[in-house]
Amino acid sequence: MTPPRPSKHWFLAVALTLALAACGERQTVAERNALLAPAYQIFEPEGDGPFPVAILVPGCGGLFGDEGPKEIMRDYAREAATRGYIALVVDSFTPRSIGFDKARKLVCAGLTLRGGQRAGDIVAAIEHARALPGALTDGYVIAGWSHGGWAVMDVMTFDMDAKGPPGLADPPRDALAAVDGVYLTYPYCGFGSRTNKRRWAKAPAASIVVVEGDTVSSPESCSKAFFNIYKSGVTLDIEMFRGVTHAFDESDQTATSKFVYDESVAARAHRRFGDFLDAVAQGAAN
Repeated sequence: MTPPRPSKHWFLAVALTLALAACGERQTVAERNALLAPAYQIFEPEGDGPFPVAILVPGCGGLFGDEGPKEIMRDYAREAATRGYIALVVDSFTPRSIGFDKARKLVCAGLTLRGGQRAGDIVAAIEHARALPGALTDGYVIAGWSHGGWAVMDVMTFDMDAKGPPGLADPPRDALAAVDGVYLTYPYCGFGSRTNKRRWAKAPAASIVVVEGDTVSSPESCSKAFFNIYKSGVTLDIEMFRGVTHAFDESDQTATSKFVYDESVAARAHRRFGDFLDAVAQGAAN
């Protein structure tokens, strides 16, 4: 006899249980950094500084695949370093013992570690960056890819005076004061995205890359979120990339992936990211 298939209500119940369990774990910023800091990847520019900081937040697959470290965040971090930024890459998964397979099955499916929860990691990373030797205390850029873009957009919606990201007990009131730029690449804007319903608490310059026909996060699915960003007073620039897939800039795709790496378009995306960093640094200096 074939057992009955679980209903969609069962899956929703599991998702809600996992989400509530994760939200119940409240940590101070110091405790969150104690968890995350050993896994931060930091790329430094040449020279003595002081330097602005770019905080990079990867997608739901994390920084490690089946065959070892992925190159996508390293590529962007190197671009940031050549533009005179300290690049801090946030690994939300390794410290929580979430490997690649678990990340794909649970994080990418929205069953655990949603954008709002990872937003607390960004707050912790900002505080960590402020204490780095040679780092400026302002002129920061936070950048997110796919699921990481969800986390970046979510963190911008929190008024730290009232309430910070879930799971974070003591977010600094000035947590977003250092952020002068937000960069998003094919961000996820679907179910659970706070920016679909809320405006941002701060209005830095923002630049977004979307992919025409994206099967994960279509530009159409992001229309409400982008409108709320615009209504927040943000100087917003959006560019649509055509003829590529979601994760077009990830060179080490899995064999079964439906996404396709495009080397030339990835190089274009790296330059675009670097040009945005230049513009933010110039604006912060004026």
